[in-house]
Amino acid sequence: MNPLKRLFILAAIPALIAAVVFLAVRILAWPIWQGVAPVTGMAYAALILVLLAIALTGGALAGRDAKYRHVLSWGSVALSFFAVALLDRDYTAWETERLWVEAPPEFTHSPQRGMTPSSAFASVEAGNAIILQRQADGHYYIDARINGVDVVFLVDTGATGVAITQDDARRIGVNMDRLDYRVNVSTANGRAQAAPITIREFNLPNNSFSNVPALIMQSGGRSLLGMEILEEFRSVEIRGDQLILRR
Repeated sequence: MNPLKRLFILAAIPALIAAVVFLAVRILAWPIWQGVAPVTGMAYAALILVLLAIALTGGALAGRDAKYRHVLSWGSVALSFFAVALLDRDYTAWETERLWVEAPPEFTHSPQRGMTPSSAFASVEAGNAIILQRQADGHYYIDARINGVDVVFLVDTGATGVAITQDDARRIGVNMDRLDYRVNVSTANGRAQAAPITIREFNLPNNSFSNVPALIMQSGGRSLLGMEILEEFRSVEIRGDQLILRR
C-alpha cells in the first residue's frame, strides 16, 4: 500500500475525533470566543476543516469494506457545515473590523444600551412611535447613533437604503483607507460611486437595528435614511407637518 494512502487511513479516525473535540470546545466556550480576534477564530475553524478533510479522505481511501467508512464520510460532511458557518462568521467579523477604526459594539436587544432617547428633530410617544417635525426647508430629519456618535440623517423615502457622507463616516469611525467604491448609485446629481459597509448597531430614538447595510458616498452633502430602515416600521404616516414612524 502507498505510504501516503496508509497515513491518511490511519489518521482518519483520530482526525475526526480531534475535529469533534475542537468544534465542541468552540461551541461550548462561545462566550470566551466572543472576545477572540476574528483572525484567530478563522484559523481555528480552518484547522477543524483540515482535520475533517483528512478524515473524509481517509474514509474514501479505506475502501468499501471498512466498517468505519460511512462514519468518517457522513460525520465529516455533517461537521463541515458547522465549521464553515464558524469560518464565515469570523470572516464577516474580520471584514467589519477592517472597516472600522474602532470596532462597533455588538448588537444588543437591551433598550438601555446605546439608544438615543430623544433628538433635536424627534419626539417619542407611547409605544415608541417616533414623531418627526417638518423643518423649514420642507424635509424631515432624525438623529441616529452609530458607534456611539450622533449623526443627523435626512429622511428620504426615495432612497433605497442608508447613505452616509464621507465626513459622517470619519466621525463614526470608518477606516476610510479600506473602503472600496465599487457600487454605482443614482443621485439627484447623477451617477455616483459608493462603498458598502455593515453597521452592527444602528440606533434611532428608542429603536435599535442590527447589521444594517449602508453605503459611504464618494460625494454628496447629506446623510440619508432610506427605505432599508423605514420598511422596518409597521407604518410610516404623514399627518400635517409630522412624520410618524410606528414599529
